[in-house]
Amino acid sequence: WLAAGTSWPALSAVMAADRVGKGIRTAPRDALISLASEPQRVGLSFGVHRAFDSAGALLGPLVAFAILAALPEAYDVVFVASFCIALAGLAALLLLVRNPSGSAAAATRPTFAQAMGLLRMTRLRRVLIAAAALGLATVADPFFYLLLQRSAALPVAWFPLLFLGTALTYLALAVPAGRLADRIGRGRVIFLGYTLLLAACGCLLASQQHKLWGALALALLGAYYACTDGVLMAAVSAWLPADLRASGFAMITTATGVSRLAGSALFGVLWQTWSLQVAVAVFAGALAAALLLTARTWLRLETLP
Repeated sequence: WLAAGTSWPALSAVMAADRVGKGIRTAPRDALISLASEPQRVGLSFGVHRAFDSAGALLGPLVAFAILAALPEAYDVVFVASFCIALAGLAALLLLVRNPSGSAAAATRPTFAQAMGLLRMTRLRRVLIAAAALGLATVADPFFYLLLQRSAALPVAWFPLLFLGTALTYLALAVPAGRLADRIGRGRVIFLGYTLLLAACGCLLASQQHKLWGALALALLGAYYACTDGVLMAAVSAWLPADLRASGFAMITTATGVSRLAGSALFGVLWQTWSLQVAVAVFAGALAAALLLTARTWLRLETLP
């Protein structure tokens, strides 16, 4: 980030590299979590992982806020601190984490054709389509926080605290949501999560009237992530072959990532054409429609053919 300076091509390249790194590590990590978990407690395992992950996201904005409070507009210091922490995490991964050997998943090396053959599974296709439809109608977090910051007229230095509100709720609810998914059905919890996101959009639009609506919007956004992020992977892990599980997870991540990218571009067009509030209102309507259209898939996910 520091080397990119103010050059938008360089910044775009840095952002692309960051997203590529996230894409490479997400599916293998989630596959390891599912393969190391008891089948009836996979939702709980993902909840525990997401809770620890959210704990880091909780501390990050606090550190950024503290740095900016002590050194206003010293964003370079924020990036340097983040880089040093990332190096420490990478060192821990290389020196302390060991991959188990001799597992069933590691015994074979699936081909690309076998991985693509997963698309012959009817329920995987239905999940991919449903997840992509909802992703297309999801308001990206930066837009969500930006409207909230403007509606509440918060100082720019307080902007990192908006991420803190979401991460705190996510941290508190990730494990309970995972346990609930194991008990009542993971598809039902996913449906609940997107319903909470729809409610968060409504609170976001109402935040201009009172700041308490903004606080509730942040809490609902965190609850949405707790009910959907790890729970979706836990749900599909029940019927993905062990040796192709990472491939299946990667397909879902790709489908949701591409749809959210397209949704973000569309959101930007709506914002430029009308206003930020109008864009959120349109996306809330689209999310409600997508949720109705995909309700059957989520509510009957465990019994899909």
